Amino acid sequence: MLVPRWRYRLKEFVVNWFRNYGLGFHAGEWRVLAMVILLALVPGIALSELVIGLLTPEPDKDESERDYWHTHGG
Repeated sequence: MLVPRWRYRLKEFVVNWFRNYGLGFHAGEWRVLAMVILLALVPGIALSELVIGLLTPEPDKDESERDYWHTHGG
C-alpha cells in the first residue's frame, strides 16, 4: 500500500514541476539558456573549422592524381 502512494506522489511532483517550470512561465528562461549555449558553441565550432583548414596541407596543384599514381606506382 505504501508503494502506490509513493508512485502517485512522485507522478504529481513531476507533473507539477513541468506545469510550473518546464512548460509554464519559466519556459522563456529555458529558451534564453538554449540560445546562450548555441551562441557559445557556434563560434567555437567555426574557430575549430578554421584552425583545421589552416593546419591541413593543400595538395600540389600541378600534379594530378593520375600522374601521382603513374609516378609512384599503384
